[in-house]
Amino acid sequence: MNSMKASVTGHFDRFEAMGYGYSNIDVDGVIQKKLFSGDLKIDDSSASLISNVAIDFNGDVPHFNVLGDLQNLDMQRVKLVKGRMVLTALFDLNFYGDNIDNFIGTAKILNVSLVKDSSKISFDSLTVSASVDSSNLKILSVINNQFDATIKGQYSILDLPTTFQIFLSNYYPAVFKKPSQTPKDQHFTLELHTKDFDNYANIIDSNLHGLDSVTVMGAINTQDSGIFYLDASVPYVKYKNYKLQNTLIEGKGNLSKIDFTGKVEKFYLSDSSYFPNTTLSISSNNNISSIQLNTGSNNAINEISLAANVYNLDDGVKINFLPSYFILNDKKWNLEKEGELVIRKNFTSAKNVKFSQGFQEITVETSKGIRDTTMNNLIVKLNKVNIGDFTSVFVPSLHVEGLVSGRVTMINFYGDFSIADSMNFEQLRYNGDSIGNVNLKGFYSGKTKNIRFTAASENDKYNFDVKGNYSLSDSLENPMDIVINMKQMRINILNQFLNTIFGNIDGYGTGKIEIVGKPKSFRLLGNAALSHAAMDVLYTKVRYYIDTANFTFTDSSIEFGTFTLKDKYGNTGKLLRGTLYHRSFNDMSFDFDVKSDKILAVDTKPADNPLFYGYAVAKAEFILKGTQTNMQMTISAAPADKSIVNIVTPNTTATDGTANFIVFKKYGKPVKDSLARCKMQI
Repeated sequence: MNSMKASVTGHFDRFEAMGYGYSNIDVDGVIQKKLFSGDLKIDDSSASLISNVAIDFNGDVPHFNVLGDLQNLDMQRVKLVKGRMVLTALFDLNFYGDNIDNFIGTAKILNVSLVKDSSKISFDSLTVSASVDSSNLKILSVINNQFDATIKGQYSILDLPTTFQIFLSNYYPAVFKKPSQTPKDQHFTLELHTKDFDNYANIIDSNLHGLDSVTVMGAINTQDSGIFYLDASVPYVKYKNYKLQNTLIEGKGNLSKIDFTGKVEKFYLSDSSYFPNTTLSISSNNNISSIQLNTGSNNAINEISLAANVYNLDDGVKINFLPSYFILNDKKWNLEKEGELVIRKNFTSAKNVKFSQGFQEITVETSKGIRDTTMNNLIVKLNKVNIGDFTSVFVPSLHVEGLVSGRVTMINFYGDFSIADSMNFEQLRYNGDSIGNVNLKGFYSGKTKNIRFTAASENDKYNFDVKGNYSLSDSLENPMDIVINMKQMRINILNQFLNTIFGNIDGYGTGKIEIVGKPKSFRLLGNAALSHAAMDVLYTKVRYYIDTANFTFTDSSIEFGTFTLKDKYGNTGKLLRGTLYHRSFNDMSFDFDVKSDKILAVDTKPADNPLFYGYAVAKAEFILKGTQTNMQMTISAAPADKSIVNIVTPNTTATDGTANFIVFKKYGKPVKDSLARCKMQI
């Protein structure tokens, strides 16, 4: 065999590896004295590769020396990753070994371009090296422009999952079973540092950002009683809307017990809502975890102090609450007694779990299931809870007040999980306006990920009912479908949408409106009849009154039709044309035409415009066209009654009330009509 020399030349139409069949593969090389050297080419639709390969089989383990040029490797199609990812790079491999545990040498990837979806990162090199020092300790390092990691000690990477399983099976034996085989003794240290890592984080997950300047130190030793140690510092990380700023994590333990502490300077729920100085401590041993959480927030949550012992069970969890409380809007809610909550596969129980604040109560109870009488349902009861205290935490922009009583029933935690609720809102107010009593019912199915709900209000000013569906499935183009049946309903909610040109909108609407689409890109459909309405035109400060009108809502517009409007003196005008174009009340544009023989056209005060103010009753045509950013208002008017307009200018020089920028000319003979009675003050 040592003297044999053979040439290897071949073409493979297809070669399968890891479940993917590569096509158009050419091999051209020589085998001599247990040494292969040659060229490998792949011209596949998912990858293009040109490489020079040398493999020496003379030692105990093979020695690889490979130089290659890889172009457009579609890692998703070749089943290396799940998401869309394409790699282009040069690589230089020089190592001994036939698996990752006996890898000695270096592997370099150069001139790397990695594209995931629309994100792309490029870097000069990534080097993986493995060596053994004079103390026979193995050193594995990964070095890149923006991060580096080192593992040093005696370890088997292939055995790491089993090693972690040993530790976890001692902390939580009900959840993690002991491995069937005991891995080799492992004792090693880990060190990780990042620099500008944000682009790499986005490649890992498109929702992940930050992780710059992270430091992680760790150690594991499975000998004797064992050692587990972790010390991590994360200045900033963001996932979706959640952000952590200046996070410190420390974990210390052995093979029987682990203690974790975490400190977060600021934990953001949104850009404007965060929890400062949050601390969390967890101590776990043999299925029992003692948990202590202390935090507050920059808004309505003044302080939270929650403590509990959590017991991991074979088919669920038991929580024993210790004395706890939270302070919300300067109101302290106490856990009255040490409550117990048990959630198991076929059993649910709650005892003495009640938070109270004065007459307000939130209680957790259990009851027999209706659909499945072998199981208990978990019920959260609310009694006279001030809803405004809670909405100010989670949705600060939603100004809702009132008292809510009712129940939320949670069914079948470990099966077809679902939630049913029935709520009654008393003294409900929205944006300071009194609505009254509202009844709400809803149901959520974990199987279909669909929410169904109904709401009814039979108050004098707000008489309506609502029926809706909302799907949490990402696959639906229109997850939201809500139908509002207005029997007699105030329309002042429109102020928050039309406050660009109109203000103080009020009146009553009847009809049926459907809201379809997504929360940020919805469509309004249907018809509504308006009565006893009024609104201010913000630019002219004139308030107009509308007895009746009919509106039509389409995919992209609101058609106002034609109707008569009045001013405060009883003068009337006619809306000849009125259309508001919009996309979910964004990117609005206008097309309005109002005409009148006599109507109040301007009613401004010095506070509105100190250079031009007054009131004018005129024969006028008012045309409004354009977009929010390029709005064109045209007013053609002639005085129709007594009017006073004040123009203030620093260029006025005369003391007799005249201005050098106004010239009066007389044509024809004076006539005695309304124009002759017009008065202008300069």
